[in-house]
Amino acid sequence: MAAHPTHVRLARALAFTISFTRGRETEARAVQLDILRRASRDPLLRYEIAMSYCDYSFYGPGGTMATNVASAIEHLDAAIAIQPFASALILKATLIGGWRGDLPAMRAVLDQLEQQPIVERAEDRAVYITMWAGLMERRPDRVEAAAALTARNYTDDMVMLMRPKAWRLALAHRLAGKVNSERAAWQSAEAVLRQRIKDAPADPYYQIELATTLAWLDQREEATRLVAAIEPVWKENLLYGRPQALALFYAAMGDAKKAAAYLPELIDQTPFVTRKTIPLDPWWDKIRDAPEFVALL
Repeated sequence: MAAHPTHVRLARALAFTISFTRGRETEARAVQLDILRRASRDPLLRYEIAMSYCDYSFYGPGGTMATNVASAIEHLDAAIAIQPFASALILKATLIGGWRGDLPAMRAVLDQLEQQPIVERAEDRAVYITMWAGLMERRPDRVEAAAALTARNYTDDMVMLMRPKAWRLALAHRLAGKVNSERAAWQSAEAVLRQRIKDAPADPYYQIELATTLAWLDQREEATRLVAAIEPVWKENLLYGRPQALALFYAAMGDAKKAAAYLPELIDQTPFVTRKTIPLDPWWDKIRDAPEFVALL
């Protein structure tokens, strides 16, 4: 950068690199904002600045959630005005739905996404967010339409919360009152996860996801046994991802007390489980009226 102070891609790469060192996020953003003065119409630069304020896992260093989300959306809007592209639209929809709970505004952004090429709308993250939005809207038709965009049965994106695609389809069928279709979807998820465990037997997340699926199928004995082998170890070190996996499991089991024990570690850590989305997401319907859950909210 000292040799090429106006090189936008190099500045983006430098900021991206710096941002990986904890405590230097503000410094990274300063690099981005400095180059923005020379390249105000670079949509990818705007997108990366938005990500520095609020991405899929947290709402960035400094400020409050509301101010950081507003700053992120401001830069996303600038990027979209220059050149609409799927990644910017998907992030904007996620931030609006997750942190504001504004489903009509979220849907308006997803309608813009519909204008993008099918290859971008069929990407894992795009399908996931569109299905998630449909579930919160309680619109099974929209969930099914999004699922039809891809033949992939598992979301290999660690940012996402419910990775077997059939989980989201099962919830859509549940909302529609399609009991047999719901059960078939949970069984489809079970088959996918058993194959994943066969291919990667040391991955505990597949074990927990299988247990969660079995809980929805009311195969409680095997589900409990799978979790009992993992939960004590995880509780000693609740790394990112572990509280959410356990909370999802206990919600599927209908155990509000145990789900509520993990939710404080999870609420408002990602846009997918926030004080705005929990009242909307059908995943929590089994325990929604339980005293422990009501008290937590």
